[in-house]
Amino acid sequence: MDVDNNLSQIPEDKIHNEYTKLDQENIKWFNQTYEYISDVCPAAFNGKNYYKNRYSNIAPFEKTRVHLLTYSENITTDYINASYIDLKSFDDEFLSVKNYYISTQAPLTNQISAFWLMVWENKSPIIVMLTNFTEKGYTKANPYWFENTAKIGNGLFLTLAYEKKVGKYLTHRTFNLSRVIEGKTVDRIIEHYQYQEWPDHGRPKTTETIRQLIQITNNCRKLKRKEGLTGPPIFHCSAGVGRTGTFIAIDVGIRMVKEHKNVDIPKIVKQIRRYRMFMVQSSDQYKFIYDAIEDESKAQKILESSSRRTRLLSLSAPPVIYRTAWKPIVSVQNNVYVLC
Repeated sequence: MDVDNNLSQIPEDKIHNEYTKLDQENIKWFNQTYEYISDVCPAAFNGKNYYKNRYSNIAPFEKTRVHLLTYSENITTDYINASYIDLKSFDDEFLSVKNYYISTQAPLTNQISAFWLMVWENKSPIIVMLTNFTEKGYTKANPYWFENTAKIGNGLFLTLAYEKKVGKYLTHRTFNLSRVIEGKTVDRIIEHYQYQEWPDHGRPKTTETIRQLIQITNNCRKLKRKEGLTGPPIFHCSAGVGRTGTFIAIDVGIRMVKEHKNVDIPKIVKQIRRYRMFMVQSSDQYKFIYDAIEDESKAQKILESSSRRTRLLSLSAPPVIYRTAWKPIVSVQNNVYVLC
């Protein structure tokens, strides 16, 4: 089935209706065998690279995998289980930004050095971790940072500079990643957010925190460009496909609604699956994409209405103080981006 020919763009006010009307043929499309499996990177299973994969059945595609460029010391090949999610091949009416995201697995202990080298080489400003360390007794991720400054190979030093629980389900960390270049130490401040409400293969209870996290990510990217960190954000869950794919699809969908007032969710999912296998793993996650985009569309309309009313009141005399229930999601305190 070709989703491009059978599903059209959805106006933002019809998102809920579109999901409830999805017929069995479209659900069958979602659950069918994923495409492009034959393009799996051969290097993923060669020699020691095999042990760099958290799951033996999850590997990047050859054409979209991240290559390490300056590896040395304890890194013996350019392989890392990570993929560029490149929206360049969307139609012109949609987003077209090259290498807009990196989707990767939670780093294994033998891949800590490779992971941070990837962060450095891609000038990534933020890492979003969408998993707990353990879930239902199973290890889903390993810590890839240390309490004290650590030399992590390839001339890189890593320091955990800040850590704070923000709300019930979010932990914010700030890392100082440094390298000596031509006799001078170059420091980069990398933001890290760990979201802890999302069960493997499932969905969070509400869309609110995920939508806040997407806004944090995008605001952080804008601020970090001033520091020269212009690369893609790095997202990972455990395997870097289910929750990560859903998170990316929601971000793309929200951007489409804001820019074009419509969204093509099946096309988004099909597109990102061309860059990494198994992106969006369950029907619950697929429905969650619809729910999150619909909720954000409603929230934005409320904000726009409040903003218009505020502007009108500001023009009247005498001045009237008008407060809305909304408050900024992100603020900067001592150069740290935090939830309000």
